[in-house]
Amino acid sequence: MSIKNYRLYIPFNLCEGAIINLDSNLLHYISIVLRLKDNQLIRVFNSKDGEFVAKFSHNKKDSYLTVTSFMQKSKISPYLHLGIAVLKNSVLPEMINQATQLGVTHITLLQTSYSQNHSLNIHRYQKIATEAIEQCGRFDLPNISGPIMLDEFLKVDLDLLIFANEKEIDSKLLKVQNWPERVGLLIGPEGGFSLEEAQKIQKLPHALSVKLSDNILRAETAATALLAQIVLLR
Repeated sequence: MSIKNYRLYIPFNLCEGAIINLDSNLLHYISIVLRLKDNQLIRVFNSKDGEFVAKFSHNKKDSYLTVTSFMQKSKISPYLHLGIAVLKNSVLPEMINQATQLGVTHITLLQTSYSQNHSLNIHRYQKIATEAIEQCGRFDLPNISGPIMLDEFLKVDLDLLIFANEKEIDSKLLKVQNWPERVGLLIGPEGGFSLEEAQKIQKLPHALSVKLSDNILRAETAATALLAQIVLLR
């Protein structure tokens, strides 16, 4: 029997023979969104146990997955912490989707002098990240949190903090020879960081100010561009 080309993140223990009972939300996703039929196979995974094949069983009484065989061990993404100013609701979900696909392990939303000020739905963002790892082949979910003040983020234990700065003369990413373990990225809001904020960031001994383009980029574009460069260079 062929395996459906879908991956389903399961935040429970996975092993051969395990039975996963499906709640109404997960059943709706599998049967309506993915259109799986009774006895069809699907790939299930998490960051601790790896990836397995599971058989979908659906009848009037019960709906569950039976884990049938092991496929591969999980791969954990290297530490990459994105601190980004709160953006408009219209662009924030897609930014989280792209950052997750590019391997970010932590996303912290920041309040800065010029950032947006609106309520954040962290649960929704986590769901977007879950769908992203299912589609891109990744195993681990990024931790999404915030909003916190910029000063608090600058206290995070990092070996290198890459600061996207449109006023920088050139990109210094190519000069990074040995990439450290704990890397952070800092992206400002549409209006950029205030002068005081920029000076505070640049005074940090582990901060690296980089230029991304001759053009002034939107915040979500800057985040994706910087992440893509780091993935290639790291």
